[in-house]
Amino acid sequence: MIRVMARAQLNPGDTKGECYLRTGGEAARMIAEGRLMTAACFKWNHNVFLYYECMAEEHPPQALLPQAEDALVDWPGQA
Repeated sequence: MIRVMARAQLNPGDTKGECYLRTGGEAARMIAEGRLMTAACFKWNHNVFLYYECMAEEHPPQALLPQAEDALVDWPGQA
């Protein structure tokens, strides 16, 4: 079991990005395929937190939410 935690911020005023995150992206498919055990995404203000558990190999956050990248910015203080 490989546990992954990721964080980012939504671009201010980007409602499309927030709506996409609510769909869960590819997480349900990856769980059904046995690639993930669980996945959860939480939002607080503009902060987004992603937690998921990979079964055999680690998958990058982009694999779960491939269309989210344009809606996200780096966490403050990190590049």
